[in-house]
Amino acid sequence: MLFKKIFLKFVTFLTKSPMIHNKAEIIRSIINNLEEGKATDIVCFECPSDLVFDFVIVASGTSSRHLDGVSEKILMLLKHDFELKPLKDGRNKSWITIDATNIIIHFMMPEERHKYNIEDLMEQMRTRRVPFDAPSYI
Repeated sequence: MLFKKIFLKFVTFLTKSPMIHNKAEIIRSIINNLEEGKATDIVCFECPSDLVFDFVIVASGTSSRHLDGVSEKILMLLKHDFELKPLKDGRNKSWITIDATNIIIHFMMPEERHKYNIEDLMEQMRTRRVPFDAPSYI
């Protein structure tokens, strides 16, 4: 019951703030593009206010070509639909990072994800998993 009250207050806060609502729209679009691009194990984390970024999205791909193709599509989405200036880094082709200022996207091969255990790292940073499949949230 307490969780539901807190969750409803947070949802109300999100819908009243245009800046955060815009972030929710961006996150929803990124996740939709990842799903359309056949990315797997998609997870979204909300970060505490003392970090530089607000959200981190982590997803897995099947090959370096898959990572590159889907990440390019997300870059175009961020540039054209949301007028952002994202930066892409992926020198080793098994892990691509897109920095969209306050949203970070890690798109990587499952081996890299397992090796660095990103989910545990995010939990150590006091992040919170975002239920992006819940329509009332994002």
